[in-house]
Amino acid sequence: MQQVLGGLSLFVMVLALWMRRSSLRHRWEGGPTLIVLSAIGATMFMSRAGSVAIGRPLHALTGMWNLEDFIGHVLALICAATLAYVVMARFNADDETLGEEFHALVGIPLTFLIPLLFALFLQSKGSREYATNFYDVGGDFGEYLYLEGYWMLLTVALAYILGWSIRHLWVLRRDEPSPVVTLYLATATLTLAFFTALTVHAVTSLRVGNFAWHLGYLCVIGWTGTPAVAWRRRVASLQ
Repeated sequence: MQQVLGGLSLFVMVLALWMRRSSLRHRWEGGPTLIVLSAIGATMFMSRAGSVAIGRPLHALTGMWNLEDFIGHVLALICAATLAYVVMARFNADDETLGEEFHALVGIPLTFLIPLLFALFLQSKGSREYATNFYDVGGDFGEYLYLEGYWMLLTVALAYILGWSIRHLWVLRRDEPSPVVTLYLATATLTLAFFTALTVHAVTSLRVGNFAWHLGYLCVIGWTGTPAVAWRRRVASLQ
């Protein structure tokens, strides 16, 4: 099942890039395009294949193991933040107001959060022990719970950003029913479940990593497929 979902997510990623190729000429489509690119990047860096293909060269360059997973997590935060921006744009017609609100609600927290996550990662055994799946490193389980703190902080940050988006997507779905809004809503919810499952696997004795990646592939399909569907609907409405 996981191989089927993996193959399907790869197909959707390629299809989404192809379908959205013409959207690059339009400034207002920058947000959805960034969602697609950051979701693809997060998947590549967090996957087993990424750990093998990218993790070893990064270790040779920096001396840190699993740095590719940290990069993937940052890209996941960027993906979530971009969705928040796209949703905010539906409620703010003025670019200046939109920029100020996004900076206050998302930009400032991420400015402090990402360096803190990196500091926790650097101090944890996650940067010293190689694993094809970062969540299999486990917690530090010692005096300093750096890796546990890393996973919990990452999940809380995603819950904060995605929670804001989910709440406002519900409003949009109620006022302006749309398949695109519904798909974004489902994808954001699945992403929260995905990272929650990863955190449970990483910091407890419950082994739910394989289940988490089933959710993860569905998330990738949602993050890449939804902007493609949105663009196709927009093009169709203009013809």
